[in-house]
Amino acid sequence: MKKFIATASAIIAATFFAPAAHAEGSFSEDQIKDINSIIAEYIKENPDAIITALENFRVTELARVEEESQEKAKNLSKSLKENNTYPYAGNKDGDIIVAEFFDYNCGYCKRALEGVQKLIKADDQIKVVFIELPILGEASGVAAKWSLAAEKQGKYFEYHQAIMNHRGQKTEDELLKLAEVTGLDVDKLKKDVQDEDIQKQLDENRELAQSLGVSGTPGFIIEDQVVRGYVPYETLAKMIKDIRAK
Repeated sequence: MKKFIATASAIIAATFFAPAAHAEGSFSEDQIKDINSIIAEYIKENPDAIITALENFRVTELARVEEESQEKAKNLSKSLKENNTYPYAGNKDGDIIVAEFFDYNCGYCKRALEGVQKLIKADDQIKVVFIELPILGEASGVAAKWSLAAEKQGKYFEYHQAIMNHRGQKTEDELLKLAEVTGLDVDKLKKDVQDEDIQKQLDENRELAQSLGVSGTPGFIIEDQVVRGYVPYETLAKMIKDIRAK
């Protein structure tokens, strides 16, 4: 049976490269038809073997992608410890980095805020980094730009919380009202939001998320761990405790 499967695998490999080989005269059209016929017959007679092979490939591929994501997450966390490229809250020199990808119109991101606030309050060695990933429409992009503009006044986290807790639309008028309540210089904010570097940052954030396999919000990077989706405070705290224990 093993010999038969190996033979079938060789035939399948030959089929994938048949067009190139045929171009060089290695296979005639009749030979290619015969090969395809043999493969079709094998699949027909051994459907379970094909399904198993595909599932094994899927599992192997997922493991490879996850391993790559963990390595990229580890490098990102190291980078975030060494510089303050992104807005953050908590301890600038914290021993553990928690990076959050979020969208201001994401309901689960609003729920996650409570856990993040509690984490910062409970653990004075945590640095929480905020990475805007506006994927839920134009209003999300607008809110992300205004929050990054607020960073230029050193009030990012205050404004971030105000926007997250706001239940209405994220229009520019509403964002300006929130800015006033937060104590921001509104005129400076209006000017800073036009900075081309802000859009550049959002573009880079999207590329970073894709490289880590983060396609939705919220998404968390905790040292070398990639957590996709909402997690409560208790889960975050336990993960951090386990990392420190290592």
